[in-house]
Amino acid sequence: MESLSHPFQILIVDDEVELARAAKEFLFSRGYEVKVALKGSNALRLLKVHSFDLLLLDINIPDVSGLHIIRAVKQMERDAHKVIVVSGNTSEGIIDRCQREGVFNYLFKPVDPLQMLEEVRRALGSGGAAS
Repeated sequence: MESLSHPFQILIVDDEVELARAAKEFLFSRGYEVKVALKGSNALRLLKVHSFDLLLLDINIPDVSGLHIIRAVKQMERDAHKVIVVSGNTSEGIIDRCQREGVFNYLFKPVDPLQMLEEVRRALGSGGAAS
């Protein structure tokens, strides 16, 4: 397990339970603190009471769209560039909208765990992880 001097807080927002669980376990094993929200409304509740360093966000989730969550993060005066979209939606229109909203990156499912880890480290600025 990698050691972090101060564990970064990551919120995974994804309705695919197994993918969310696997991503949580993988990132936790690398020293990150990770919470999961399986619905958009749960993510919004968590965002109101907890400050996360990064969101890994599926755009197509039940009850609240991923784009709405991105906008909510911006309204909370949190850095929208700390959002990585992880989605199976390959529509150029959605990708463009996410980029206009200022997300850090857009990854396509299925995501290789090492690629996800590399993007998490980039988004958090040198990753904060010890080698």
